[in-house]
Amino acid sequence: MRVKGFVVAMIAIMVALSGWSCNDKEVDTPVYKPTIGIMEPEFDSSTMTAKVMIAPSTDATTWYWRVDGGVDTEDEMFTQEQGAAAKEISFEVTYGTEYIIRAYAENKAGESDMAEKRFCAMPDGEVTLTIGEITLNEETAMAKATIYP
Repeated sequence: MRVKGFVVAMIAIMVALSGWSCNDKEVDTPVYKPTIGIMEPEFDSSTMTAKVMIAPSTDATTWYWRVDGGVDTEDEMFTQEQGAAAKEISFEVTYGTEYIIRAYAENKAGESDMAEKRFCAMPDGEVTLTIGEITLNEETAMAKATIYP
């Protein structure tokens, strides 16, 4: 009789504990803001283009990029990319022009910080310049010259 009572009590305790341990609420895994990185640009002087890899974190759902500076970058809109796959972008380069590559990523937690990478290409070796007409303003004692590459 004691054994039977003990077994019944143990079964009652197990049923109570199993009901208590079941939690019907889903636990949301916290989502953090994504990050994004811009690698060092690689310049090709034969084609006058630069290539750069932009890599968002794996939790990014969408990311955006743009290049500021130069003639072909006058559009102030960001280019949108879906998913979290890294992408290599390329753009035309003019010697002596500073370019700013900007990118940010987003997911349901929000937007990442804006990533920026500055880039400026200069020719290797010596550069020959031609100086055109020189004018002198006698009132201000300033000279003005036209310089051609």
